[in-house]
Amino acid sequence: MIANIPDDTYYNNPSRSLLNFIRDMFMLSFYTRGTNTIDFMMMKKSNMKKGRLEFERTKTMNRRMDRAFTSIKLEPEALEIIYKYPGDGDRLLCIGDRFSSERSFRTAIRQGMIALRDYIDYQEMSFYSARHSWATIARNDIGADIDNVAKGLNHASALPITDIYIKPDWGRIDELNRRVIDFVLYERLNK
Repeated sequence: MIANIPDDTYYNNPSRSLLNFIRDMFMLSFYTRGTNTIDFMMMKKSNMKKGRLEFERTKTMNRRMDRAFTSIKLEPEALEIIYKYPGDGDRLLCIGDRFSSERSFRTAIRQGMIALRDYIDYQEMSFYSARHSWATIARNDIGADIDNVAKGLNHASALPITDIYIKPDWGRIDELNRRVIDFVLYERLNK
């Protein structure tokens, strides 16, 4: 599904700029292991540190001892999109500049996703498909173990007390993310 989304040139005309933006946000979500729209909207430039995107996941931060902290290595594909849509002031992305609220951003995403799914003829597609696709490809195509997939999605551990004693190692997840991206962009197309 993801490999069928048109590249930037398909939407690269002024009348299609919103669809281009939606497509890029979808791909950025995929490249960042399924990051949600609200997290993109809330991100500050200070969340980008030493080539990583570090933040507390808005959806679950108030329900977890670790505040749903995650650290994502920014691969070149993700950085390209981030640099394409810089935010004003302390915002990482221009979402807050383009949309008056998270609700208006989600509405634009929903409408844009309808156009994208019509283009690739996949009616089940939503913005959340980036997250589902990342997990499915990691597990089923790459063969990653379920614990690494869960960590990549920033799911709470089944052993939260044990996790208190273990320093997070994002390297394995970074490697898995690179493999998922490579599978979609390069390997899958050659099969």
